Formats: sequence, C-alpha cells, structure tokens
Amino acid sequence: MASSNEKRAAKLRELLDYHLYRYHVLDDPEISDAEYDRIYDELVALEDAHPELVTPDSPTQRVGAPPSEKFQKVEHLTAMGSLEKVTTDEGLEKWHQDVCKRLGTTGVAYVTEPKIDGLSINLIYENGAFVRGATRGDGIRGEDVSVNLKTIRAISMRMQLADGESPPPLLEVRGEVYLPLSGFKELNERLIAEGKKPTPNPRNAAAGSLRQKDSSITARRPLSIWIHQGRLLPPAAAARRAARASPLGARVQVGADDGADEAEQDPDSRRPHRGAQSLGAARAGGGRRCDGLACDVAQRRGHQSQGHP
Repeated sequence: MASSNEKRAAKLRELLDYHLYRYHVLDDPEISDAEYDRIYDELVALEDAHPELVTPDSPTQRVGAPPSEKFQKVEHLTAMGSLEKVTTDEGLEKWHQDVCKRLGTTGVAYVTEPKIDGLSINLIYENGAFVRGATRGDGIRGEDVSVNLKTIRAISMRMQLADGESPPPLLEVRGEVYLPLSGFKELNERLIAEGKKPTPNPRNAAAGSLRQKDSSITARRPLSIWIHQGRLLPPAAAARRAARASPLGARVQVGADDGADEAEQDPDSRRPHRGAQSLGAARAGGGRRCDGLACDVAQRRGHQSQGHP
C-alpha cells in the first residue's frame, strides 16, 4: 500500500506535468510562476528526504545528469524515412504521377503543411511514460539523446490523459526539435558577447544544442518541438490519433490522417502543387523557421505513406 509521502509525490508530479503542459504547449497557464515554483520546491524537498520516491519521469529529473562522453547508438523500433526533395512544379507533378501509379488510382488526395526547419527526433512512450528519445541518424539507428530531450519543457514526461483513460503500452512518436527565431537571436547575441562564433542558422543551433554532452547547457537553450507522426506498436486502428497534442503534451502539426476527410472534400488537394502554392507564405511565419513544405498522401485504409517531396 502506498505511503502518504509516495501519494503526495505522485500528486505533485502530476500537478507539475499538467501545468508545464498548460504553459509550454497551450500557452494558457492556470497558475503563477511563483505557485509553480512552490509546488516544484515541495517535490524537491520530498524527494531529497526520501530518495526512493524519485522516478525517471519526475519533473525534477529533467536536468542534472552527469555530462556524457558520447551518445549511445540505439535502433529505432521502426525505420525513419527521409524526405524526397523537389523544387519545381514539374518535379512535384512527376511525384504525383508516381504516387498514382503505385496506388493504382488517380483519386489521390494530399495534405500539405509547412516543414519545420529542425532536427528529426523519435520519442518512445511506454505505458504513458517517456522512456527514450533518439536522433534520426541513418534512419535505422540514431543517437540516444534522452537526457537532453528531458530538458525541453514542451515534451511531457507523461502523456496527458483524460480521467479514466488508459495509456497505450507502447507509442512511437516523431517530430522536429527546433529553436524559435527569438531564441536563435538571443543565443547568437549571447555567443557574440562571450567572444564565441555565432551559429549560422536555427537548425544548426537546435542540433548543436540537443547534442551537448552537458544537459545543463541544453537546458539553457529555449528548444521546443512539433510532433508530426505517431504510431501505436503493435499497430492499432487509432494509431495516429493517439499522438495528438492533448495526450502527448506537445505541439502537433496537422498530419496526413488528421486532414484526410478535409482533403477529400477539397478539390485543390487532388494536385499537390496547389496546396503548396496556398501555403507558400507560411514558410516565414509563426516564429519558427520553415525550410519548405511537406506533402503527403491523405492515408486511407490499406495505404501506406508514400513519403514527402
């Protein structure tokens, strides 16, 4: 039977995760910074007095791991594909024709969205708890950067679930870790003031920040994440719906499955270059750097993703 201290620690962790989600994901905090700090300090004091109560997903464990000499290579549960790049309408039309040929139909609908200029990341949740995060690497194996990912407050250590909802046994989630333009500007100003070389672009800054051997350095960088894909393992009918913003506690881009119904009703979705033209202005908006537009087949039953141009 759980002790009163154990129950209190669990409650404090739940409160902190919830309020981090409200602040960093929804941009709609319910409590003041001072009140958050009070709850956090209570948990720290409780864990200091009772070390056996510390859990890997505790908010107090986001920073503090010893510096690493190297990152361990880990194998992804499923391969991480790469994007096929095209730069002309002709190239995009050729890709469309290839997709139609592979699917055996011309009735293909697409979802087009801004492509965040960040670092591809694969996250693993077991029974609702974050257990591992890795870089894309070669698509089969990447570097385990879990310790540094824990410092990103937009990544929840536990899935945010509705009362009575059970977490999936195993969930694989993919997204882009990025540095907001405001954070990129501040970082370069600080580097220049310290007599150091500034970073050339937000993506390099994000990648360098995430691969720091000392997680406390990563924690000082205002990194964030956008989720664009998720799947339950083994596969289930509601796979991607399980990876939306509310349960994961992270910002989510509209993905192929989410836009499938709308795409079928939108005649422009039948040609990928039309969606690309309509979203062209998004490349420089939203406080994030976009380095292109991603186009994917609006998946239907029996169809696997055909990739992004």
